Parts: sequence; C-alpha cells; structure tokens
Amino acid sequence: VEWPDLLSNIVNFNLRINIQYSIKDVLRNINVSTDDDFWYNILKSII
Repeated sequence: VEWPDLLSNIVNFNLRINIQYSIKDVLRNINVSTDDDFWYNILKSII
C-alpha cells in the first residue's frame, strides 16, 4: 500500500463518519424519533 492511497482512505473514512453523524444530528434536531441503530444502518447502506 502506498502512502498516498492509505492517507486518502483514512480521509475518506473520516469524511463518511462525519457525514453520518451530522445527518443523525440533523434528524435528531428535526425531532424525528431516532432509534440510533436503525438510522445508522440506513446511513451505512446509503453511504
């Protein structure tokens, strides 16, 4: 594995996590009743 590839993979992974959590925050703020595991699985299948 070359370093640039590894770094970009880490960055992409972090971005995905940040996106997932920000979406969950938005949903929570809209007062959607959030079952965290439920939403997490939906987001995981989307992203």
